[in-house]
Amino acid sequence: MLNNSQADNTAKPVLSVIVPIYNVEDFLPDCLNSLLSQGFSEGECEIICINDGSPDNSSEVVKQFQKNSRDIILLEKENGGVSSARNLGIKNANGKYILFCDPDDYINAGYLKRLIVLIEENNCASLNFKYEMVPQEASFSKTDDRAELVYELCRKKKLIANAIVCTTIVERAIYTENSLFFNEGLQHGEDHMFSYGSSRYIDYKKHIYLSNVIYNYRRRANSAVNKSRTADGVMRNLEDLIRLAIIYRDEYAKLKLENCENKLFVKNTKVRMHHATSGVLFLAARMRNKMNIDDLLTRLKREGLYPYPILWHTLKKSHTEGRAIALSKLLFPIEFIYKIMIKLLRRFFPLIG
Repeated sequence: MLNNSQADNTAKPVLSVIVPIYNVEDFLPDCLNSLLSQGFSEGECEIICINDGSPDNSSEVVKQFQKNSRDIILLEKENGGVSSARNLGIKNANGKYILFCDPDDYINAGYLKRLIVLIEENNCASLNFKYEMVPQEASFSKTDDRAELVYELCRKKKLIANAIVCTTIVERAIYTENSLFFNEGLQHGEDHMFSYGSSRYIDYKKHIYLSNVIYNYRRRANSAVNKSRTADGVMRNLEDLIRLAIIYRDEYAKLKLENCENKLFVKNTKVRMHHATSGVLFLAARMRNKMNIDDLLTRLKREGLYPYPILWHTLKKSHTEGRAIALSKLLFPIEFIYKIMIKLLRRFFPLIG
């Protein structure tokens, strides 16, 4: 068990933080400073930076940090996308636990060591915490946040399926022993797919929910998320969502054939298939003059993805801001209503021109 005493530097690190890097030289110092301010002694936490063929000076930034910390590791690779970079990180990690951190984000100081202690004291294998969106100009503060940890142990039988990879600490063995890696063929939804795959093996009785906001997700004008809102970006996202739905469809059929005993996982697989299809329809509905809806519906029907059951549960789980969206998507499975909704969405909530 990790405690607050000096670590044995010859031992393997207790935590591996995996940071995929691409064109982030301006934001990377905040990220690395935050990871070096988590209360660990030397050797307890390794920071694995994977340069994914970045054309800027991100690697030089990492090398400057390496001069003052032996815990920072730099791996270089040809550009292959964030999923391939994270996968390389998993393969090279030595920590008992793994956490992913995006290079333009940062984590409040003084938390991660305490979280590892919390996990081990409670004999758990995973933990997730909360995040908040911060503006692009936000900056990391080295002042330790000594707020009391507010948490609960998961006692109800539920699936740990919707956690975000950058806000979830997981025992490395769960990934390595079950060959869990990111799907490198997806540019959109790869995080959700990875969390879904992990949820099959995370024991809900050994999971901790933390209420503290620890992770800072930076809003960037030229981030991958914002680039995905262009016409080409939306089309790529739409195709990825269709691929996701097909993956879930095939996995669901496989689980049913195998008579999988994890009924919650089987149910979640089916629901995710429907949610991915709903996401396809929502994107298409907001694209002005960019999508032939009849062709799309024909394609979804041919794949066995449409129509699907009305997802009533989305209303209960939607927060106030998302309730309007949930309501607009609720009746998408009814084709003539969906086509009416398209006219409203394209008029009042267009995504692209």
